[in-house]
Amino acid sequence: MRNLRDWFFELQRKIGTQRRYQVAFGLCLLGMFIIAASVVLDEHIGPHLIWIVISELGIACLIAAIAEFILLEHAKKIFLDEVRQDNNIVRHCLEHKLLDVMPPSREKLNLSLQDIKPTVKGERSEVRVIAFTLQDILPDDTCLRELVKRQMDKDEKVTLKLLLVDPTSPAAKMRVIAEEGPQINFSGSRLRSLLLLSIDAIQKLRKTARDLKKFKIEAGFCNVLPSFYMISTPNDLFIEPYHLGYERDGHPAPVRRAPLLRFSSKSEMYESAKLHFQYLWNHFEHGSTSASQIYVKDIDEVDRRKARRTSKTVPPGAEGNLAPERRQQEGSRAA
Repeated sequence: MRNLRDWFFELQRKIGTQRRYQVAFGLCLLGMFIIAASVVLDEHIGPHLIWIVISELGIACLIAAIAEFILLEHAKKIFLDEVRQDNNIVRHCLEHKLLDVMPPSREKLNLSLQDIKPTVKGERSEVRVIAFTLQDILPDDTCLRELVKRQMDKDEKVTLKLLLVDPTSPAAKMRVIAEEGPQINFSGSRLRSLLLLSIDAIQKLRKTARDLKKFKIEAGFCNVLPSFYMISTPNDLFIEPYHLGYERDGHPAPVRRAPLLRFSSKSEMYESAKLHFQYLWNHFEHGSTSASQIYVKDIDEVDRRKARRTSKTVPPGAEGNLAPERRQQEGSRAA
């Protein structure tokens, strides 16, 4: 009985404060009034058919009022469930300092990178990048230049560290097979070509940075398939899970699926990604003799190896087609 009374007073409160309950209550009263009026007036004023139609109209108002009350309760339940779920998502994002969930498209990443705050003056900052190729980060090296343009123009105390995949490692071949198919010739694969282009693009950046006093750029090539693609700045972490799920209807295709997550530098994810990078980067010291069998090769070593392989494939008499800059580099290395 008490529950029924509480429900009655709660309904009164809703009718007095909420518009939709007022509309439903008004329809209920209107329906009862029309039905009562049609019964009374039918005895004194004809014809009988008109009052039957009016009575049906009153019944329709009652049905609409009842339906409105039921729909209100149902809508309230759904709304509360959705709001509760959304609140949980927002709370979890705040707890983990997740700033944004971005689509795989790199257009939004370009805009986000332009909004990155400048580094703190007087301190050396690091921009850490993990990727398979530079094209995984941004479409070409021009966009990569935009990533570090502010630091290079101002010659800030920034070290850009790039960690890519060794083109001759089993990790590179694993990704090529997953993305381009087992029948592909590794030496002629698209991914290997992108890796070689990445080496040239990094060397161009290093050449530009050579004239700077404070800005530095370092690059290493690892034999481990990246767990995630990453750009880590002093204030933000952009991270995207890598995967080998490229197959589409039996035909491999380089389709990006995973979203790009943006974390604050104050998040645990930022610290974990930083430690992950440092663990791999420290294998510059240990090389392939470490117990983990992880190695990171210097870009100059990888570039020299690439040049040797390229020279083997150049037909006799075709050396004149090499770019002058490249011939000059090879001549200086031979010297």
